[in-house]
Amino acid sequence: MKYMVPLLSVMFAVSAVEAKPMPKVSAKGEIMVEAEKYTRRRTRGKHKWERVRGKRKDIPNHLLAGPSANKVFDLNNADFEKKTPSVEFDVQFEATGTFYLWVKGKGTAGGASMTIGVDNELIQSDYVGFFPRQFGWLGKFSDGSRIAVEIESKGKHTLHMWMIEDGVRIDKLLITSDENYDPDGPGKGK
Repeated sequence: MKYMVPLLSVMFAVSAVEAKPMPKVSAKGEIMVEAEKYTRRRTRGKHKWERVRGKRKDIPNHLLAGPSANKVFDLNNADFEKKTPSVEFDVQFEATGTFYLWVKGKGTAGGASMTIGVDNELIQSDYVGFFPRQFGWLGKFSDGSRIAVEIESKGKHTLHMWMIEDGVRIDKLLITSDENYDPDGPGKGK
């Protein structure tokens, strides 16, 4: 009986991944991914990304880095990628080249940052933040450089979102081939 629960959990997770179509990114396009529709989630102790259902029009469904206990995960720790709570998004890239990422999130006084990577590696050893107190878009790391990734082969790649501070909330990820794309532009990024 002790082994049934993990077995059922694994079977459910696999069937859920197979049932969802993988988002596709073309060479001249962009794609919006709802954060709460991740492919996989990795918890670490009691810390994990939790789905939150928005109860008002101004608060969308999103992910919360919880529990909110003022925990900070250090990017300089060895094996940061293996020791930090994360969510993963499988994405089908139909072209190679440089792609730019935007993250729509919301911060609190004790939690306003996260970081991102591709195929189990950080894009940069820096954090994305600090998010504003209302949901808003960030497309740069804290040092001011764009969140950009070089995709060297077509096919499936995995985007990773790692918790830096608990309490941060993430609504959407946007991937685009257009360096000048502005998700706050008219009719975009909603």
